Amino acid sequence: MEEDLQIKFECKGCRALCCKEFIVSLGTINPIGIESYGFQVSHKNTYIAIDKEKGEIALIIKGDCEFLIDEQCSIYNDPKRFSVCGAYELGPKCLRYFPWEKQNVDILNTYEDYENYDFNKLEFKEKK
Repeated sequence: MEEDLQIKFECKGCRALCCKEFIVSLGTINPIGIESYGFQVSHKNTYIAIDKEKGEIALIIKGDCEFLIDEQCSIYNDPKRFSVCGAYELGPKCLRYFPWEKQNVDILNTYEDYENYDFNKLEFKEKK
């Protein structure tokens, strides 16, 4: 029954969005860590994603995977393909079907975005 609920996406025809960036969760937004978010977003090809609904923050790091050749994964059917790659096909991490602009997420692209962002509007959740 659980298998029936699992979502499976078709990669055929995709522009390999998941192979051009990856996301590192930084966990719950923490007022003590706000300064480090500015440090991180000041690096080229690094962005901050703030999930306003969940109160979580993540780094988006843009850069092509070395196995991406002509918009296709050269190790797609190879056993050495990373298991995390298959996870993108199974859920809402797929940017083809769930682009950032359709989610309740703010993206900070530059240090200036960080400086102008109103972190006070966020509800900070206590770590348990």
